[in-house]
Amino acid sequence: MCSDKRAKVGRKALYPIISIVILLVITLASSTALYSFYLSYISEKEATAEQYPAILSISGLSTMKRFPLHPLR
Repeated sequence: MCSDKRAKVGRKALYPIISIVILLVITLASSTALYSFYLSYISEKEATAEQYPAILSISGLSTMKRFPLHPLR
């Protein structure tokens, strides 16, 4: 009888942890979707580093413009 009460308390203690994990997964998925949307929007408009400096620096596009892969071509 005592072990049943402990099992119920253990399961109830897991509920906030599970809800926090679910919220973290949802947040990560939505931020990834927004980031990919911004990157596709920038590539469609062919933005310069002056127009979108923060997003370009995050994605690494501004460094690619400064240091191209084949500078001798």
